[in-house]
Amino acid sequence: MGCNRDLVENSMGQSGFNYISDTNASVAPDGFVYDAIQVLTDTVIASHISEATIGGNTFTGVTISAGSIIYGRFVSITLTSGTVIAYKAV
Repeated sequence: MGCNRDLVENSMGQSGFNYISDTNASVAPDGFVYDAIQVLTDTVIASHISEATIGGNTFTGVTISAGSIIYGRFVSITLTSGTVIAYKAV
Protein backbone atom coordinates (compact mmCIF):
# COMPACT_ATOMS: atom_id res chain seq x y z
CA MET A 1 0.00 0.00 0.00
CA GLY A 2 2.85 2.43 0.85
CA CYS A 3 4.41 2.02 -2.61
CA ASN A 4 1.20 3.07 -4.35
CA ARG A 5 0.92 6.09 -2.07
CA ASP A 6 4.49 7.12 -2.93
CA LEU A 7 3.69 6.92 -6.64
CA VAL A 8 0.58 9.05 -6.27
CA GLU A 9 2.33 11.63 -4.08
CA ASN A 10 5.30 11.86 -6.46
CA SER A 11 3.00 12.34 -9.44
CA MET A 12 1.33 15.24 -7.64
CA GLY A 13 4.59 16.98 -6.67
CA GLN A 14 4.27 16.21 -2.96
CA SER A 15 8.04 15.76 -2.58
CA GLY A 16 8.65 19.37 -3.59
CA PHE A 17 10.25 21.03 -6.58
CA ASN A 18 13.07 23.27 -7.73
CA TYR A 19 12.38 26.40 -9.79
CA ILE A 20 15.21 26.65 -12.31
CA SER A 21 15.82 29.88 -14.21
CA ASP A 22 19.61 30.08 -14.54
CA THR A 23 22.36 28.23 -16.38
CA ASN A 24 23.88 26.50 -13.34
CA ALA A 25 23.52 22.74 -12.99
CA SER A 26 20.54 21.91 -10.79
CA VAL A 27 21.23 18.64 -9.01
CA ALA A 28 18.46 16.75 -7.23
CA PRO A 29 19.08 16.52 -3.47
CA ASP A 30 20.48 13.30 -1.96
CA GLY A 31 17.91 10.52 -2.05
CA PHE A 32 15.84 12.26 -4.74
CA VAL A 33 15.63 12.51 -8.51
CA TYR A 34 13.56 14.84 -10.63
CA ASP A 35 10.69 12.81 -12.11
CA ALA A 36 9.15 15.56 -14.23
CA ILE A 37 10.27 18.82 -15.79
CA GLN A 38 7.50 21.33 -16.41
CA VAL A 39 8.52 23.96 -18.96
CA LEU A 40 7.26 27.44 -17.97
CA THR A 41 8.78 29.48 -20.79
CA ASP A 42 10.30 28.29 -24.06
CA THR A 43 13.44 26.50 -22.87
CA VAL A 44 16.65 25.03 -24.24
CA ILE A 45 18.27 22.35 -22.09
CA ALA A 46 22.08 22.33 -22.28
CA SER A 47 22.49 18.93 -20.59
CA HIS A 48 20.80 16.44 -18.33
CA ILE A 49 21.83 13.32 -16.48
CA SER A 50 19.27 10.54 -16.19
CA GLU A 51 19.29 7.40 -14.07
CA ALA A 52 19.03 5.41 -17.30
CA THR A 53 19.55 6.87 -20.75
CA ILE A 54 18.62 4.16 -23.24
CA GLY A 55 19.77 4.35 -26.84
CA GLY A 56 21.18 7.85 -26.48
CA ASN A 57 17.77 9.45 -25.83
CA THR A 58 18.38 13.14 -25.33
CA PHE A 59 16.57 16.41 -25.84
CA THR A 60 19.43 18.87 -25.49
CA GLY A 61 19.95 21.83 -27.76
CA VAL A 62 16.37 22.03 -29.02
CA THR A 63 13.71 24.51 -27.99
CA ILE A 64 11.04 22.93 -25.80
CA SER A 65 7.79 24.87 -25.85
CA ALA A 66 6.25 26.42 -22.75
CA GLY A 67 3.61 24.11 -21.30
CA SER A 68 5.50 20.91 -22.11
CA ILE A 69 6.16 18.30 -19.43
CA ILE A 70 9.03 15.84 -19.73
CA TYR A 71 8.87 12.71 -17.57
CA GLY A 72 11.87 10.65 -16.51
CA ARG A 73 14.25 10.16 -13.61
CA PHE A 74 16.75 13.00 -13.86
CA VAL A 75 19.69 13.44 -11.52
CA SER A 76 20.62 16.88 -12.84
CA ILE A 77 19.44 19.47 -15.35
CA THR A 78 21.33 22.41 -16.86
CA LEU A 79 19.54 25.03 -18.93
CA THR A 80 20.85 27.16 -21.78
CA SER A 81 17.80 29.43 -21.50
CA GLY A 82 14.25 29.46 -20.19
CA THR A 83 12.55 28.51 -16.92
CA VAL A 84 11.32 25.19 -15.62
CA ILE A 85 10.00 23.52 -12.51
CA ALA A 86 11.75 20.23 -11.73
CA TYR A 87 9.62 18.00 -9.47
CA LYS A 88 11.43 15.90 -6.85
CA ALA A 89 10.68 12.24 -6.29
CA VAL A 90 12.12 9.56 -4.04
